[in-house]
Amino acid sequence: MMKKFAKKEVYVLLALLLIAMAPLLLRRGEVVSAADADQHLIVISPHNETIKREFSEAFAEYWKEKTGKLVYIDWRTPGGSSEVRMVLEGAFRRADERGDDGVGIDVLFGGGDYLYKKMAKAGRFEKLQVFEKHKEWFTGKNGIPATFTGENCYDPEHYWVGVCLSEFGICYNVDGIKKLGLKPPRTWDDLGDPRYFGRIALADPMKSGSVARAFEMLIQQKIHDQLAVLKRRAGETHEDA
Repeated sequence: MMKKFAKKEVYVLLALLLIAMAPLLLRRGEVVSAADADQHLIVISPHNETIKREFSEAFAEYWKEKTGKLVYIDWRTPGGSSEVRMVLEGAFRRADERGDDGVGIDVLFGGGDYLYKKMAKAGRFEKLQVFEKHKEWFTGKNGIPATFTGENCYDPEHYWVGVCLSEFGICYNVDGIKKLGLKPPRTWDDLGDPRYFGRIALADPMKSGSVARAFEMLIQQKIHDQLAVLKRRAGETHEDA
């Protein structure tokens, strides 16, 4: 009995070791250290370590091929989107009081278009040169559209641009769903079942730009669903309705 138990214990330890080493085995490239870098790029972001590492490796590799120089990305992560906004607003307020030009941040990465629009309106952004240098990226059949499913992909005045498209979905506990006697949720409406009361977890939309955006998209979807079934009165156009 002890021998069998010991064998199982070895398998568990090997599995844990493999999990611990997986990031090192799967990593695509080396992240440049601050001491070895030729240039530093300061980025403020609400993103997690996985996203930051992936972008750091990819950009460092791209920059070395393009310029021959090593770049170190100095990530500043004060929290979620609301914390990023408060940090930036406080930093700009102090900079304005001192008469400083900028706050020492090169890039704002992540946070959602609400944060971008607020910062752009306050005059906190520089216009992006990518729209002039690579016009083909934003024109023609294969270009990045200005809007997609009602969402802005970039600022009409070219002060910010989205870098990726994200999907929002529902993750559920298979065993938990079975215990509740429910079918797996497929739509947002499914989560309105009273049996889910007290059993749904999500981040605070007041702090997470991603969750706030998910809520906005949920509401927009319900509006479109309602408009689709809305009956028009005789002689009334769709626009009038």
